[in-house]
Formats: sequence, structure tokens, C-alpha cells
Amino acid sequence: MSVLSGIILMEGLRLFESFLEDYERRDKDKTASTYRKLLSQFEKWVDDRGDFGKFAREDVLEFLDQQDNWANASKNVFLAALKSWAKSELEKVEPAVTDEEKLEARRLKRIRGIKGYDSEAGEKEALSLEEISDLRVAMRQDSENLFWVLLWFGIRVGELKKINQIDWGEGRIEVETLKRKGSGKTRVLFFDDYTERILRRVVDKKLHELPYQTVYRKFKRASRPLETDLTPHVCRHTFATHMAERTDPFTLAKMLGHSTQGISRAVGGAKVTGRYVHPFEEEIRRLMTEDHYLAPLEVR
Repeated sequence: MSVLSGIILMEGLRLFESFLEDYERRDKDKTASTYRKLLSQFEKWVDDRGDFGKFAREDVLEFLDQQDNWANASKNVFLAALKSWAKSELEKVEPAVTDEEKLEARRLKRIRGIKGYDSEAGEKEALSLEEISDLRVAMRQDSENLFWVLLWFGIRVGELKKINQIDWGEGRIEVETLKRKGSGKTRVLFFDDYTERILRRVVDKKLHELPYQTVYRKFKRASRPLETDLTPHVCRHTFATHMAERTDPFTLAKMLGHSTQGISRAVGGAKVTGRYVHPFEEEIRRLMTEDHYLAPLEVR
């Protein structure tokens, strides 16, 4: 962190401080840290203009237009932080009674309603099997093992630490889903004999407990010579892209830990929707042990 960034973090964030402290109290330290860094830059920008604390929707968009070095994904994270702040502030003035409160509520609602940015081409491109093979060759064994596990299960890198149970005999894991309403929600995923050997090495060496930034750096270092922009989330996107060709949206959503509300699936001639939660464990087992997109890369 630069000296300037340090000063900004120490002296800035007056407007968002209580909001960020609430995130930290809910044990969301990583989210709070990310939001803090992004919001501090915006707050410094507003402060430099001399209208600190009185920004509007148009100011937010102007600020984002000036961030040429931010990918659309980063802009969307920033918007998520700002919208979350706007929502928390809105709760303080609603129901709005005075004219000042009504004006503030309208301002916050306009900020909360800012549309996100579309993903840029290449920002989240799925890896081909050929690219996966080349990356595995370029990686050291620990990185290669982590790479395979993330590609196989399609889990977020933070969910590596949330693997609650591994049934080696059944080839089955239960993983707690992050970024989903409600705590303690788990999903069931499966592995074959080849992936079992790799998963055992990851667990034995506690590679699944590595911090996100360590995994991120390992992947970046390995992919640089191949001119491939590899991040842990690219593995999840790769899983989703390839498995979408092998199953229906409902089952894919279950594997990814997404909400299935509003997604229907025909079962025995009848449609089943997300409000009737059915794990489809046997179908997921079949997909992951008999029709997995990585199977062609396994060394027999």
C-alpha cells in the first residue's frame, strides 16, 4: 500500500465508517476490507471536489467513468458496496416524514438503483481443455492440485475452507455455500477416484486453508508465461460453462450453490421449481463421476 493510500484509509471513510464497521461485526472482514479500499477512493474524489457527503447518482457515474484502470467487475463490486451503504442509510430515514428526509430518501433510492456494468469480453472467459492442460504443465504440484479441485467442483476459492464433510468411501463432499441468503446452507458434490487422490493431497497439505491472495498469486504466476489471465474465479466460470452443456439450468444452479427460485425442471413429466427444494443428488453424482468435463484430462 502506498503512503497516499494509507493516508486515505486513515483519514477518509468518514461517511461510510459505521456501515463498514457493521460488516466487520458480522465477521465479513474480507468484504469489509474490499469495500473499504474502493469506497475510500470515491470518498477522496468527492472530498477533493469540496462537496463531501452530498453526492448524487450523477456523481457516482462520473467517478466511475474516470476509473479507466478498473475492469467492469471492479466497478460492479464498488457499486455493490455503495448500494449496500445506500440501503442501510435508507432504513434510517424511512418512513420519511420531513421534506429533508423525503429528499434524502429519493437520493438514496437513485443511488441504490444504479445499473451495473456488463462483463467485458475476455473478462471471464472459460478455459478450454487445451488451456487447462497447458496450465497444469506450467504449475508446481501444489498449485496444480488446487487448480484441479477448483475446476472439478466449481466452488469459490473461499468455499475451500467451508468443506464441512468429506465421505471418502462415497466420493462425496458437503460444502457450505458463500454469498447466499441464510447461514449454514450446504450443497453436495461428488468426485471420482482420480480426483480423490488429488483432493487427499490438498487436504493433507492443508492447501485448502491458504488465503485467497496466496492462491491468486500462485495462479497469476503460473499463467503469466502462457498469456492466460487465470484467477480462482475463472475456474468456477469454467466449471459453469462446461457443465451447462451437460445438464439443465436447475441442476447446474444446485451444483453452483445459486438460488433455484424461479428455475423449473421437468421431472417425470411434472415441473419442479426452486421453492420445492430437491437435491437431485443422484443426478449430480452421475454428472460429476460419469460425465464430468475434466474426465478426458485424467491420467489413467
